[in-house]
Amino acid sequence: MKKITYLLILSFNLSFGQNLTGFYPTSGANGSQFGYKVDADNNHILVSSQNNLNPTSNIGKVYLFENTLIGIIQTNTFYPADALSTDEFGSAISIKNDFIAVGSPKNDELAENAGAVYIYKKTNNVWDFSQKITAFDYEANDIFGIDVKLINDYMFVSTSSNSGAIYVYYFDGSVWSFSQKILPVENSLSLGKIFTDGNSLLVEEYDGISITLKKYQLNGTNWEIQNQLTFGEFGFTINDFCFKNNKIYVLVNLWDSGCNVSEFSEINNQWQTTNTIPINYNDQIYTTIEVQNDKMFLGSTNYELQVTRKFPVMYFKKIANNWNFQNVIYGNGPSGEDDYFGESITTTNDLLVIGAPTEGITQSGKAYITPLSTLGLNKSENLKVVAYPNPTKNKLFFQNDGINAIQKIEIYSITGKLLLEKQTEFETISLENFSNGIYFARLIFGDSTSATFKVVKN
Repeated sequence: MKKITYLLILSFNLSFGQNLTGFYPTSGANGSQFGYKVDADNNHILVSSQNNLNPTSNIGKVYLFENTLIGIIQTNTFYPADALSTDEFGSAISIKNDFIAVGSPKNDELAENAGAVYIYKKTNNVWDFSQKITAFDYEANDIFGIDVKLINDYMFVSTSSNSGAIYVYYFDGSVWSFSQKILPVENSLSLGKIFTDGNSLLVEEYDGISITLKKYQLNGTNWEIQNQLTFGEFGFTINDFCFKNNKIYVLVNLWDSGCNVSEFSEINNQWQTTNTIPINYNDQIYTTIEVQNDKMFLGSTNYELQVTRKFPVMYFKKIANNWNFQNVIYGNGPSGEDDYFGESITTTNDLLVIGAPTEGITQSGKAYITPLSTLGLNKSENLKVVAYPNPTKNKLFFQNDGINAIQKIEIYSITGKLLLEKQTEFETISLENFSNGIYFARLIFGDSTSATFKVVKN
């Protein structure tokens, strides 16, 4: 697959605050529910669309973007030549380092809805199809690929039918090969939800009454169970969970008192409740949770009253070991429209990515990003910066009247390539050795926020 670059955004903000940057495919769009699933790794953002509006023409696709200094750039569109519109390609996506894994759980190559996973590999900065993986012991309606996760040299693929299982694959430097099959206990059904955190794996099991979250760790070449956390209360529904910082965060719905989030910490190889966060949800039912260090985000896919609305994403921050509500984030779409903003949420490094798959009259969807480091900041704090002279023949000076000192200055080409990086206590940088043209200067402040300027050298 040839690498094709599409420039999507040419705007710059000195401080994002809670301003979201929305994006949509500039090529290959299927026109249906873009933002259904999102994943990210460093500066790469992976987004899938769905095909449920018109399966004969709106196929599920997967799109790769790069978050660059000059905006969000689409670099690839993935859709296999042998796929059918009913295969639900893109129902699960995962990106890590040089690999992308895409679930196609209703692929019919081996049997009806047996499922498959497509692997794409980056070589010399070009992404190409690498491998198609199916279960060696497949059966019809296995739904293999309903969830997929990449971690280090391992890939985990789940099924949600025929009693369920987690298939483990290992990359040996050449191909992905089957390594292990993790089966639920007798009479249980794995729901296909997988989370990875470092070198640990968390798998969800369900027996019709209780839900169990099982933690596995790698021992030699096998993943072995370490402990588990079981929920079996009546009137208690788990809407979602995540596994971050070796803590389990469970988003639950209590039929008599609404939503809350329970934080569990591992103490003496047992999971114990260390925080309970009540959610003032009104009639909104929160079903998606994402945690990144001291920040927590809750998204929604449903509500009780039949009043259409922009969907909220709730933002919490951990302060002195307590989770405190900060504010509500909304997409930039029209009011009075069920945009499902927050149906999918992911974070990577300093980036928050949110999908809004039904935004737009035709539910074409949208995805949004914003830096985590600027959430909740007073946007005026770092706006008091002026670059001069601009255009310049040699030196560029920065007058900084903000409260945070400049720690580092970076110079980028117009294509986003880093040309110069300087740790500095002085608010100046020399462009003497640069050719005439347009560049971008990025200032990084002491609180990790940043500001970007377009600079002309002549």
